Amino acid sequence: MKLTREEMLRTFQETTWRKGIDQCLKNFEENLPYVERTVRDLRWEVAAPSSALVVGMGPSLHRRGTAERLRRTPYDGVLVSSDGAFSYLIRRGVVPQYVISVDYLDWVVRWFGDPELEKRGPDGYFKNLDIDPQFIKDDAERQNQELIRLVNEVGPRVKAILPTTIPPAIARRCREAGMAVYWWNPILDEQDRPESLTRTLYRRVKAPCMASGGNCGAAGYVFAATVLGAKRVGLAGIDMGYYPDTPLEKTQFYLEMKARTPELTPEEYKELIIRVTNPHDRTTYYTDPPYYCYREVLLNLIDQAGVETHNCAGGGTVFSDRIRWTSLEDFLQGGSKWIS
Repeated sequence: MKLTREEMLRTFQETTWRKGIDQCLKNFEENLPYVERTVRDLRWEVAAPSSALVVGMGPSLHRRGTAERLRRTPYDGVLVSSDGAFSYLIRRGVVPQYVISVDYLDWVVRWFGDPELEKRGPDGYFKNLDIDPQFIKDDAERQNQELIRLVNEVGPRVKAILPTTIPPAIARRCREAGMAVYWWNPILDEQDRPESLTRTLYRRVKAPCMASGGNCGAAGYVFAATVLGAKRVGLAGIDMGYYPDTPLEKTQFYLEMKARTPELTPEEYKELIIRVTNPHDRTTYYTDPPYYCYREVLLNLIDQAGVETHNCAGGGTVFSDRIRWTSLEDFLQGGSKWIS
């Protein structure tokens, strides 16, 4: 029997929740002794920026030369990086003020340089994605050691925005690198229910609860708009989809869905793909049900935030009547450079 788009999304959501919730709660318990500052403290420590740029790890990040354009364009706002974009940026001399992470799995520590990489065995995840070509071309161990050095070098200039359910290895790595860590509680379910897990987390740690949208790009947007209070928020590298020349096997969920449903053939997977034509660049991108769901959630969060929002990615599937389509340079212009 063929898998439908709805079944694929349901399978993804159910297995992610079933596998993830226990790990989230385990991570929470291990992180408790280290929770000191929360994102609420930032309201007292920093003034609300006039604007913020949130950088995700979508393929437009490297396809559009985002880091190089950031380096040469003045900007007086703040830069919020997803964990996946962090190493890409700092290797190119662009140091964000904030880095945000949301995942509950240990492998994400790789984005910060993993001191225990040898113990984790080979991974195909980073080599499989059209995110950062250097993860594909470089020797993994050599590149990891260089990244450890770089993160340690810039760490004292960066604030880590971490959920209380983050893997302890990531929080530990951020602390070791000299980052100031600010915590928040993720919204895991409906908080209005008495048995809500989100309410349980909040009762134990009085950190603000924040919607993450299931990914760093959306979480970064919510953080910039609601915690930092930026009146103008730009998005770069947040594509929620793939460029038309991207092979299926290079997409984020292909191998994962193959592992969950081994009988799924490449031809059947193609039938699950959703094609979205961007009216601004007239390109038809493609996405899969999980990413399409992320897209819809992000658009809803943007509607709720009510702040001036610009998409500066130059492509992708994130567009709506509420989003201004703006070149990166036009969004950034004015102010002083914050590059290293």
